[in-house]
Amino acid sequence: MTEEKNILTDSSKNEDEKGSAAISRSPGVLGDSVLSTVDLPPEAKEAITQLIIQASSANFSGDISNPIYEQINPEHINKILDISHSELNLAHKESLSIRRYFSFHVLIVGVVFLWTTYFLVNHDAELYKETLRYVVTFLGGLGSGYGLKSFVSSKQK
Repeated sequence: MTEEKNILTDSSKNEDEKGSAAISRSPGVLGDSVLSTVDLPPEAKEAITQLIIQASSANFSGDISNPIYEQINPEHINKILDISHSELNLAHKESLSIRRYFSFHVLIVGVVFLWTTYFLVNHDAELYKETLRYVVTFLGGLGSGYGLKSFVSSKQK
């Protein structure tokens, strides 16, 4: 009984050694070229080679096609195209909405600026100059910060 186990284990070791030797000599597998550069015992090199073989055979074995692809018909494709078209329409409507809100906000800021100019120039011109200077300074700092942020993010790409 123990002799049979020894014979079986010896024969499996011989087959593994033959397989790993054939694979290590074959081009395209991590054989002597890469594994020889690393100082590892021969058992570790064989184990690594076997792991690579198992991983590559697991990834590339079997049917690659998906059964869902075989069930797609022209109705499904038309439905997908209709959904895509409706998504594009919604994106266009959203961009129009954003433009309208932006225009509305610019209009409000312009009206407030004109009313402040008319009111303060007639009553206190010095206060108007100070307010205008602070607003311009604030907008300049805001623009500089945005420009710096854009510059830094473009450098990181």
